[in-house]
Amino acid sequence: MEIVKFVRRHAAMGWAAALYVLFLYPLFGRKTGFLFGDYGLQFYPWMKVYADGLRAHALPLWTPLIQSGFPLFAEGQTGMLYLPNLVLFSLLPFKAAYNAMFLLHYFLGGLFSYLFARRRRLSPEASALVSLCFTFGSAYAGSFYNIVTLRSLVWFPLLLLFVERFIETRRLRPLAGLAFFMGQSWLAGFPQTSLYLFF
Repeated sequence: MEIVKFVRRHAAMGWAAALYVLFLYPLFGRKTGFLFGDYGLQFYPWMKVYADGLRAHALPLWTPLIQSGFPLFAEGQTGMLYLPNLVLFSLLPFKAAYNAMFLLHYFLGGLFSYLFARRRRLSPEASALVSLCFTFGSAYAGSFYNIVTLRSLVWFPLLLLFVERFIETRRLRPLAGLAFFMGQSWLAGFPQTSLYLFF
């Protein structure tokens, strides 16, 4: 009987997870990835230089591989100090890390929006719909031409969750979480989006 209750309670998220795999399955096998448009011209090469630098235990401040040289660290869109990037590109082979960056942020966007909707006392089904709309709707549409919008926006539902917790508890712990994850949004590489989230 407990299994039936569990399945009923989480069936909607199961459907959401199935759609996640359906839409993003090419990224799981490392045979393909986001390599068209700006991805192939900018982000893929930038992240390769970044990953190579991390393996040499240094952040690549400059690369001679772009024209007469390029200040890669100064190009904020690389997100060199962004914690998920530091972890992924330090621990995984480059292609796996590159695809995992997308998979992780789609997953986190869905998870955070689901948790926020549940916090607002929506049903599991409605929360799963919120999760799907946030992850595969226009909020993430920028990810199809620019990874930095995806990395910056992913934290929005989590920030709202921390605001809700602060309003309910009036304690400082939610504010610490709010500050940390707002910082991650700023470090992700798209300060315009982070500024929108801030206000």
